[in-house]
Amino acid sequence: MNEEKLNIEILELIAASLANEISIENKKKLDLWISESPLNNNVYNDYVNTWELFNKTEITSEINIDDEWEIFKKSAKINEGKIVKFKFASLLKYAASIIIIATISITVYFILNNNKQTEIIAQSQVIVNTLPDGSTISLNSNSKFSYPKVFNKLQRKVKLTGEAFFEVTHNSERPFIIEAGKVLIEDIGTSFYVRYIADENKTEVIVKTGKVAVYKSNNPEQKTYLEAGEHGVFSSTKTNIIKLPENNENYIAWKTHKLDFENENLQNVIKVLERTYNKKIIYSPSISNCKLTVSFKEQSLDAVLNVLKATLNLNIVQKQNYIEISGTGC
Repeated sequence: MNEEKLNIEILELIAASLANEISIENKKKLDLWISESPLNNNVYNDYVNTWELFNKTEITSEINIDDEWEIFKKSAKINEGKIVKFKFASLLKYAASIIIIATISITVYFILNNNKQTEIIAQSQVIVNTLPDGSTISLNSNSKFSYPKVFNKLQRKVKLTGEAFFEVTHNSERPFIIEAGKVLIEDIGTSFYVRYIADENKTEVIVKTGKVAVYKSNNPEQKTYLEAGEHGVFSSTKTNIIKLPENNENYIAWKTHKLDFENENLQNVIKVLERTYNKKIIYSPSISNCKLTVSFKEQSLDAVLNVLKATLNLNIVQKQNYIEISGTGC
């Protein structure tokens, strides 16, 4: 049975249940569907609540039962010459439940479909994608991003594991929210970078333009605001968010292909190179504190390594899955 037919059958079972006209066999089918997931249970409860509200509403004398019955007969193509086995009251109740189902089934359809997620996985290269609202995400290698095919009316919530750069189409009535581990990042008209690696037990947010609000998923009232040029670090083992200044854009070198180092320790340079070029680099402790001042633009990893080798008198060996750097120290 395809998904569309299944949804129609479930709606019919719910309608029969609300009208107390459901068979024992169909009741078992409905109960099984409800127990399959929390979403199914929530959808069923929404129908029940709507039906209970309908039953509490007084039917006024403006409704002519005879006229309504004639309309129902014509629409249902009932032949007067045939015996109708439904009791009239039950039939009206069942018909009413069908009407209730029909009026909110579109909403339920969108609830079910909005729950469907599109997942993007960047393995060895950067992926740039435009979201349904016009926002753009640049996803670095070894990262995963998911979002609903259709954003709901209240918010645009997405999920990130890894690192990405966002250029968000701002909409104050439908905030753009990124879930990165235990941290939520809410756009307030901006472009910004997010890095969340589960093994590192921290989430980093760097704002390039505009402003963002960062807060813990279980404490949305306690927000930390970051503005352009600020770097926020949230540790999963601590409650506070550390704010730091951000003086260069090496954090998005994997996107811009621009690197700028000024009197930087070589160990920090290597970390940036690993994330920029998606290559594991092993280095000897003796060279970790060597200082480097240099800039690169649209350069290959080989070109960058050749400059490091010549500048710091290093030994660089290309292995199959990694690069090994050594030297006498500085």
